[in-house]
Amino acid sequence: MVCPPILSLVGSLFTLEETKEFIDRGGVMKFITDISYPYLESMQQYLDIGAEARHFEQYRGIMFGVFDRKICGSFINIGIRRVSLDEPINMLWTDDPAYVRYLVSTFEILWQQSVPGAQRLQELLKQGPQQT
Repeated sequence: MVCPPILSLVGSLFTLEETKEFIDRGGVMKFITDISYPYLESMQQYLDIGAEARHFEQYRGIMFGVFDRKICGSFINIGIRRVSLDEPINMLWTDDPAYVRYLVSTFEILWQQSVPGAQRLQELLKQGPQQT
């Protein structure tokens, strides 16, 4: 999954236990997001249960998820920085093999270019909260 960091926070509040059970059964959860200080705790929770996360600095682009390399969903016409639970989201959900392959390839490229989540969390802990 490639998503904005707010979704990691929402997920840690509502689906962390289900994600842990999925991982315990042998599933793999990988996601790429812009890991920043306000989301440090939710990211650590995901890493603690065995999810894999990577940091991509200020990622701008399509938000998407691929499930079992067979089904995918992508969010269209959405600003990655302004996700709101109060606004409708346009989403494409498909099992089209060509689109799934495209998103898997995109994910793999982003994964290689991003920083491991544990490394990013250590950097943030050393820096501390940003002063405004």
